[in-house]
Amino acid sequence: MRKETYLYILSDQSNAVLVIGVTTNLKRQLLDNRERKTAAGGKKRPRRQKTAEGMKLVYYEILPCMDAAEQREQMLKNMSRQERVHVIEARNPKWGDLGGEL
Repeated sequence: MRKETYLYILSDQSNAVLVIGVTTNLKRQLLDNRERKTAAGGKKRPRRQKTAEGMKLVYYEILPCMDAAEQREQMLKNMSRQERVHVIEARNPKWGDLGGEL
């Protein structure tokens, strides 16, 4: 049985930073990122430059398997920023947080 997989794009509040990733549990991924907790011990991760804390979900796709999600992730990562913005704005023109849809 194949597990549903999510491709997602997070953005900071100013929409300057875009983080692209894949996961099999988008709700948990968002919660973990927003709370900056590790999956194992619940301890806060050390501060990093590219943290997802305070980021909002601006785009996601549901794909049938991890292979398809990883291929789509590479496709998006190889796009220019302008092309990525076009993909986001086709579904979310106001760049609102889509986390509430989940």
